[in-house]
Amino acid sequence: MSQSDIFPFTIHCYDNGHYIEMDNRYRETWLSIKPKDYTWYCYDVTIKSRTEITFTIYGMRDTCYGGIGEKQDQFEVTVDKELTDKSIEKECKRIAREIRQKQIDDEETVRINEIKWTLYNTC
Repeated sequence: MSQSDIFPFTIHCYDNGHYIEMDNRYRETWLSIKPKDYTWYCYDVTIKSRTEITFTIYGMRDTCYGGIGEKQDQFEVTVDKELTDKSIEKECKRIAREIRQKQIDDEETVRINEIKWTLYNTC
């Protein structure tokens, strides 16, 4: 597996029905680089490499009900490798599970076809 198989990937914020979920591991970094008096609601984090990330900033959809609104801005940031390590490990596990599930599905398809062939050719 090469770096191009992993990067870039995005950790999306989402509305769970009660509040907005974001990966707070990156919050301190975002707060340290955001412009003073910048109004924001939530962010996605795109990890481009171990040291390069992009914050995609969203406003609030509605001041009464909240929710994720329109994309406002993007900020490119260079970070320490240690900050992205857990996110990269999680993405690698996700990819590994996806690959394994594809293998299981393929093996199952072969087995189903073998069973069908046997049934069709013995009846």
